[in-house]
Amino acid sequence: MKKLIFRCAILAGLAGLAFGATITVTDSSGSFSNPVPVAGITITNGDPHSEIRWGQPASNAGQSGYNFDATIPPVVTKNLVPGGTTDWFLLAGFQHVNQPIYAPSLEHVDLDVSLTFDIDGGAAITKTFGYLLNHEETTNAVPCAYPSVSPCADRVTVSAPASGIFTVGNVVYTLVLQFSTDGGQTTESEFITQENQTNDAGIYARFSSRVEDVPEIPEPTTFLLMGAGLTGLALLRRR
Repeated sequence: MKKLIFRCAILAGLAGLAFGATITVTDSSGSFSNPVPVAGITITNGDPHSEIRWGQPASNAGQSGYNFDATIPPVVTKNLVPGGTTDWFLLAGFQHVNQPIYAPSLEHVDLDVSLTFDIDGGAAITKTFGYLLNHEETTNAVPCAYPSVSPCADRVTVSAPASGIFTVGNVVYTLVLQFSTDGGQTTESEFITQENQTNDAGIYARFSSRVEDVPEIPEPTTFLLMGAGLTGLALLRRR
């Protein structure tokens, strides 16, 4: 019985270390940069809408391109346990305007996502997270590489975050992006898009975290929690 009480006291004293965080995202925007190749590509970045266009049109429908439309605000609030992930949330609307074009076509472009958020109601943090969008422009010759309505579909993929990882206390946070065409029920790193039409998807995001092996020096709140736990231990030992 004494051992059980002793263990409970330890858990009570360190309970604050096991709690997760509440992340509140209040604003977002996205921008394109560093396209490859550069020739024939135009970029117009704004808030909430950014776009990129490329290719010599093969019809009167114009160039191909991407549109990014930020959807925050309204505010998004998510809970995160250290070492876990949040639920997926809609970050932006994404369109691939997929038109027949002549080379050169886009191969890849950087997508920078800027978020303003706070953790547990603390000071606002503005952070930019960097990703790479890889574009695969098919030749429209059968057999098609991906499920297609004639002619052949193209593919867009989003990379793991290349920059923007940040640390609060001893917890390292990252922001993962994926595409969804069913309202976030399923998410994937690739988006298959049909030729001769504008293809819509959502860019969904979630925070993931990991706890560093060696924690930083505890903050004053942590000292208070540990002190309360030690006081409880001392009282139990005296009894």
